[in-house]
Amino acid sequence: KDDFLHNQTAIFGANFAVALICCAFFAIKAQTPGYRSQNIYLIDLRSGRKLGFARVLLRYICFLLSGVSVVGLCLCFFRKDALNLHDLLTHSAAVCKKAE
Repeated sequence: KDDFLHNQTAIFGANFAVALICCAFFAIKAQTPGYRSQNIYLIDLRSGRKLGFARVLLRYICFLLSGVSVVGLCLCFFRKDALNLHDLLTHSAAVCKKAE
């Protein structure tokens, strides 16, 4: 445990692996297991379809960078469409599936 906590390469590698797995879930099914349990999908705002892997990865990077500023993650509280900075930059949105 202590060796892992002091090895920055291992920490980066673990976070990078988690990011790739999440991006793969979003690119393939438009949902992670957590999104699936809540019937939430990640869609492209322009077409209404799921995002490609490159756009999902860009969204994740924008999410990490917007986390540096509190404004980037709290922007949704001041907008009617509830989109955050990483959603606006990548033209994506997490939406709930309509009940039929």
